[in-house]
Amino acid sequence: MSLIYFIPGTMCTEQVWQALWPKLPDHYELVHLNIKLSGTLDDVVGDLIAQIDSSRNNRTYSLLGFSLGGYLASAVSLKVGASLERLMVVANTPTALPDSEMLQRKRIVAAVMKNGYSGLSASRVLSFIDIKSHDDQNLIALIQQMDKQFDEKQLAHFLVPLSTRKDLCQCLVDKIRTIWFCWGESDQLVDPAKMQLLAQTSPVIQAHQVAESGHFLPLEQPEKLAQLITQWQQS
Repeated sequence: MSLIYFIPGTMCTEQVWQALWPKLPDHYELVHLNIKLSGTLDDVVGDLIAQIDSSRNNRTYSLLGFSLGGYLASAVSLKVGASLERLMVVANTPTALPDSEMLQRKRIVAAVMKNGYSGLSASRVLSFIDIKSHDDQNLIALIQQMDKQFDEKQLAHFLVPLSTRKDLCQCLVDKIRTIWFCWGESDQLVDPAKMQLLAQTSPVIQAHQVAESGHFLPLEQPEKLAQLITQWQQS
């Protein structure tokens, strides 16, 4: 039985996998990992490793991360040994955020801590998803529902400590481990050129762009992502 751990994204719960997991083969053991809601990025990575080590029973495993979870999965992969067989990074380029983006996030946190957090608006959700999903009210409501599970302090944790990142790309290449990067063609939060370049540097790295999806690939195109995961497991 293939053991796969899944790390969610910013302000996401286990619901982010609800459309994807039923489309995966029954012989996969699928485990959701919770992102620690306090501490530094290194603290969070250490906690994820502890969750894995406490549950894998000395088995080898695969690791998939979505969005922020993709960066965290990349960081985890650099700290563990051969027990991790393969990595999939979904909707994330594991690099440092631009200074302008960090400044914007800090401003958002300052405003939220002063005025409170009222959650993602429908218009904000639309900016994350492909135009062909804009009429999918269930998808929009689900993303908003996940977001509502977190408060302003937890949002601040996601947007500042967990946004303080460095470029992991060369370290991932040097690790010589099977890595697949997957993203939606209209995702504005990734750098496709960077990931395609990484795929050219190593025979064990692949880059896959998925049509008709924005940032929320596991929810927008679960069947296509499930097909990629199945192929990844066979690589």
